Amino acid sequence: ASACHALRLCRTQLQPLYGEQMPSMFARLRQQWPASSVGAWTDWTGVNQLTEPGIATHFEFKNDGPPTYSKTLAEDMASYVSAEGAPTLAFIHFDDVDETGHAYGWGSPEQHAAIGAVDGEIAHILEAYEAADARHRTLVLLMADH
Repeated sequence: ASACHALRLCRTQLQPLYGEQMPSMFARLRQQWPASSVGAWTDWTGVNQLTEPGIATHFEFKNDGPPTYSKTLAEDMASYVSAEGAPTLAFIHFDDVDETGHAYGWGSPEQHAAIGAVDGEIAHILEAYEAADARHRTLVLLMADH
């Protein structure tokens, strides 16, 4: 949440995690640059509350279950970038590593495999940005929740 809002938040103090007094980075971008495009691809309902409803010009939620979360989202995002061009701000949430850790244990062989899979999906997305001639003007931030 703090990555999207630049604040330290306690989930029990504010539901949902956005609003007029605490706009997300997505809303701030749209306020400052109304013509900007915002793309969001998510696979966990918990992360969906980090952005205001309707703020994204493209929003996709899919929950196919591991190990296909990342693959499905990455393919959808890469297809979007290829067809529509790179959004001004894109957000993608991969839940595979976290969910696999919960299911099989932190540092388990299954979780290591999930990390490798997500790494490959990030490469797939970056290849789409490269093919769309957008990689040179794209800042990529990788974050984790644990």
